[in-house]
Amino acid sequence: MSAILHFAIDTPLRRIFDYLPPVQSSHPIRPGQRAWLPFGKRRVVGVLIGQSTHSDVPPSKLRRVAELIDAEPIFDEVLLKLLQWTADYYHHAIGEVLAAATPIALRDGAPQFASEIHWRLTALGKTESASISPRATRLQALLSILSDEQLHSDEVMSEHRDALRALLKRGFVERVAVESAVSSKEPHFDGTLPTLTTEQQQALEVVVTALGSFRTLLLYGVTGSGKTEVYLRAIDEVLKRNQQSLVLVPEIALTPQLVER
Repeated sequence: MSAILHFAIDTPLRRIFDYLPPVQSSHPIRPGQRAWLPFGKRRVVGVLIGQSTHSDVPPSKLRRVAELIDAEPIFDEVLLKLLQWTADYYHHAIGEVLAAATPIALRDGAPQFASEIHWRLTALGKTESASISPRATRLQALLSILSDEQLHSDEVMSEHRDALRALLKRGFVERVAVESAVSSKEPHFDGTLPTLTTEQQQALEVVVTALGSFRTLLLYGVTGSGKTEVYLRAIDEVLKRNQQSLVLVPEIALTPQLVER
């Protein structure tokens, strides 16, 4: 029998699902990759967790993978094994465990990497930009922006669209496709910390004073009152002492922004 691919699908069923490989694929098939799978009357996203030459499903009933989504696995070998162990240890469906560990966009089948268009000066643009008339103020303004050797996003360049088109015709600028991970598109923390309220400051002082001793503290406050900020400031103090903190996040979607902070 040819290779049988074993997939985890986001269902409460504590089992894996067997499929035949896609008719053709331009990428190697490896554990941790996602694929579009026929599932009943639907088409769903599954994560490959292994393959073998055996299936308990009769060959005539095995369905074929519609297509691979990823060229590279979204889970590396170590993380995939950890998630499988977690599902087994907590007696939970492996498909639901993998789904909980996957960013929402990827869970719905979005590409792992998205291409963004950026712009920069070509070699010709760098050497021949002096040939642009000083009276062509819009072109000169755009050349000035592009002269810093940096890539500039398509969004930033949108307000210079006419000038950009003119320079493109002359061969002075070029498009550059830059890949970015979908899962990294989170709000960027700029380093600016909010000012603590009086109550937050008092709570923080109690926590910091307790560091180094064994005490159980409960921080009580309504939603939006700033409890997390107190936790983060306390963690900062712990890290300054070359010690460790364990943070439990109530929602998987909050993890990237907390890690960024």
